[in-house]
Amino acid sequence: PILERSLGTLNGRNIHFVRIPQDSDKKNIKIEFFPLEKNGEARIIPAIYIGTKYACLIHFIKDNFIKIIMCFCVLMIFLIYLALYIFAKIRKAKTNEYVSMGFFSFVIGLLLLLETSIPQLFITNSFVLYVLFILLIPIVPLLLINTLQNSYIFKVQKKFVYLCIVLC
Repeated sequence: PILERSLGTLNGRNIHFVRIPQDSDKKNIKIEFFPLEKNGEARIIPAIYIGTKYACLIHFIKDNFIKIIMCFCVLMIFLIYLALYIFAKIRKAKTNEYVSMGFFSFVIGLLLLLETSIPQLFITNSFVLYVLFILLIPIVPLLLINTLQNSYIFKVQKKFVYLCIVLC
């Protein structure tokens, strides 16, 4: 009943930490899940982890290792494009291509990071993370279109770029 009042109804994939008192050693703990819907539809509860916050962090890192590596690589690409943008600005060269590729890399990296559930260990409001994830998804094709329009190939092969845009 305590958690039911504090959690309310949440969408998305959520992680909830419940602090268990130190004096609860060798006692039974009862966890009850109540359906959110009035019609009593079944809900999938994928896993329950028991341990410290640090142990959960290590578990999520091991579980999402490939996604984390990909996220790191994409965010490194973002930093490279940011450096190229700054360098081009100093030299007063054209920077549209670097800006669009940088934003595209940043959004993809952020989506990959949000997919790992690791931000929920640090940001307690999971609703904000869920809304951010949902809002970033439709931005990806727009950034891809913008990136393709600013690219060198668009100036050379417009038909190819239009085909890519249609296929998105």
